[in-house]
Amino acid sequence: MRKIDLAGEWLIRDTNDEYTIDIKLPSTTELSKIAFEGINYECEKEHLRRLYYVNRNIFYKKQIYIDEYFADRPLEINLERSKYTKIYIDGELASFSHDTVVMQHHKIKRLTRGMHELIIAIDNNLAIHEDFDEGFLNGHQYTDHTQTNWNGIMGQMYICVDGERKEKEIMLKDNITVKDNKIYDNGKRISLRGNLDCAIYPRTGVCPFTKEEWKDIFRIYIEYGMNHCRFHSWCPPECAFEAADELGIYLQVEMSAFAMELYKKGDRRYNPTIYNYFYNNGSKILKEYGNHKSFIIFAIGNELKGDIKAFEELVSELKKIRSDILITGGANNFLEQPVTGVNDDIWITMKTAVGSNIRGSFSNGDLPLGRLQRKERLSTDWDYEREAAISQKPLISHETGQYEICPDITEEDKYIGPLVPDELKDYGARLIERGRYDRWKDYFVNSGRLTAFLYKNEIEAILRTDGLSGFQLLGLNDFPGQGMALVGILNSFYENKGIISAKEWREFCNDTVILLKFDSYVYEKGDIIKVSAMLYNYSDIDYTSKDMYISLKYGGREIAKSLVKVTDGSRGLHRICEVSFDTSECMQTETAQLRLCASMDNITNHYDIFVFSNEPAKNPGDIRIIYKVTDDDVRFVEDGGKAIFIDYNGFDGTFATDFWCYDMFRKACEAAGKEVAPGTMGLYVNRYHDILASFPTDTYAKAQWQQIMANSKVLNVNRVRCENIIEVIDNFNRCDYLSLMYEQKIGKGILITTGCDFYKHMDKIEFRQLYNSVINYLSDKERIYR
Repeated sequence: MRKIDLAGEWLIRDTNDEYTIDIKLPSTTELSKIAFEGINYECEKEHLRRLYYVNRNIFYKKQIYIDEYFADRPLEINLERSKYTKIYIDGELASFSHDTVVMQHHKIKRLTRGMHELIIAIDNNLAIHEDFDEGFLNGHQYTDHTQTNWNGIMGQMYICVDGERKEKEIMLKDNITVKDNKIYDNGKRISLRGNLDCAIYPRTGVCPFTKEEWKDIFRIYIEYGMNHCRFHSWCPPECAFEAADELGIYLQVEMSAFAMELYKKGDRRYNPTIYNYFYNNGSKILKEYGNHKSFIIFAIGNELKGDIKAFEELVSELKKIRSDILITGGANNFLEQPVTGVNDDIWITMKTAVGSNIRGSFSNGDLPLGRLQRKERLSTDWDYEREAAISQKPLISHETGQYEICPDITEEDKYIGPLVPDELKDYGARLIERGRYDRWKDYFVNSGRLTAFLYKNEIEAILRTDGLSGFQLLGLNDFPGQGMALVGILNSFYENKGIISAKEWREFCNDTVILLKFDSYVYEKGDIIKVSAMLYNYSDIDYTSKDMYISLKYGGREIAKSLVKVTDGSRGLHRICEVSFDTSECMQTETAQLRLCASMDNITNHYDIFVFSNEPAKNPGDIRIIYKVTDDDVRFVEDGGKAIFIDYNGFDGTFATDFWCYDMFRKACEAAGKEVAPGTMGLYVNRYHDILASFPTDTYAKAQWQQIMANSKVLNVNRVRCENIIEVIDNFNRCDYLSLMYEQKIGKGILITTGCDFYKHMDKIEFRQLYNSVINYLSDKERIYR
């Protein structure tokens, strides 16, 4: 097929109706730094700021030459991705298109040989058009929270002879099937380990339009053990499907619908614009991209509501177009009252019934909280089998994770395109104002390492659940919209943050994972650690008869081991064995951090566990325990006494880092009259302080802190002069100076203030060990206190 390539130099009409502005297409006005209203300097806190904001009708002009091959023949102008367009040839309107997610095909009249004027008018002010509901701007196809509602033309743009372009024929695939609530690809059961692509491309403000760029992105997925990508409320260009086909990535595509409502005709709430957009665009997406083997799931949108019957009717109509793609009414539809339509092929949800969560974290607006946010003792001996049993369809965990990490201030320098991170800049300014700028990296690293630990627990619980067909992570990379949700172990540019390596991530997120189940991360000396080993295997390798090696290590030295033979290592989830380790045999010191390891061939996994002394709570002796400070207590300390003040004047603590974005859900909870989340981000521990000599810890929170953090008060020390021994990291929106334990020299004595009520929780190993460590510190008669 011969083409006239339209890429290259164009002119844009200025505000004086003169074509004086140069632009190279394909591109956007923002990438080309074209700003009709001037550069946008107004600070933006909800999402990245568009420097060259455009929301209007833009006219692009080019002179084209029609040679003898194209002359006097019906022609077609093809534009791969744009907004609402009108085509003018030699000053006359020739065609228009409202296609924004599939290629536009403009039929134009026969042209004579020679030069002709081509003008393309592109309007990205979509909400003014009758066939576009303003609610669609919330979806990631257009929203400023992600790729922005840009103006321009991206991808292929060319003229051909009408009829020479090969029309796509629907060729039904037969590789993806469903049986017994499970998904199969060519007869092999698959398990989806997915990430959400929310159209986050901050260097350009628009997604990639070459296959190689998409292959680079999907190779990152593979590097982190993932095989699936959900396009959250948007549809990528064809080259993304081609890249996924080649690399074996399974895709889920959606329309630009986020939290919208759908009703049937006859209902007073029926909106024909919404229904027609869903049907028309859904049909076009299925026809345009459905032949790709990577395209296995289609959802109407994200977290939709309305009449379930309307969704069932729409899904039924779309399935007439393609019966070879798993179609559902949406991801996490009817989220307060979870339900799936009778015609849905698959159920993507965060809970299968009210209270039946299938992910480990939630906002305070979606109670009950997830398993990793609650007060129960942390373990790896849990899954979602009971909750999954409710589903009669293949079940996928919706938007798994969402554990926030403090910002990396240096990332600001990476924004070299048309988008600016104002919230990131303001965070640095807040830290400078409060005298803690030197701690930003500690906050970043410590919150990040806790988040990586939470993701490990989150993902492994799903892999342990045979009744789940997978998960869709939100997200492997950051989301700089909705108030800046920095939830990724990769940044917004798909770069590793230095928190956890891809190799270590693959230990718990890969096609083959060894899973060790145990009932606690914390034990007393003399306890028996009972370990159950499982094998999650969705590779093409059968590990039957392979040796699995499980060991307990202390300081790199192996102190106990067990070698077992895998009896069934075929595709699927298998229980392998149960082994036990006696801590009385392996402990050489009072307290220790141990590493529980497993390996098979080149597959490894590890868990940090803690064995504490079984010593009973120490008698405080002459150390005073205070619950309400009196004048006598003050005099006691000033005269050289030592005291522990149990301070209840704080807010409830939590182990997990804040969910998604503190400010966004703070506003939502306040508006709904619900309790606001604690909003904290883990710990920054002075591990070298002698008060922690008998309590093994790193600078960041590991599992030995979970019970303490979940059952204590967080104290605000903004105006307190103290040595903050156990700092609780605050979120970047609030940025308060918080503490779990701090020390003050008062007169000749020492006062330790803490939100930990030791005596109330002395039955817990961790509280007792920390308490004894504090008592040891204060009881040392030889110590010279700072």
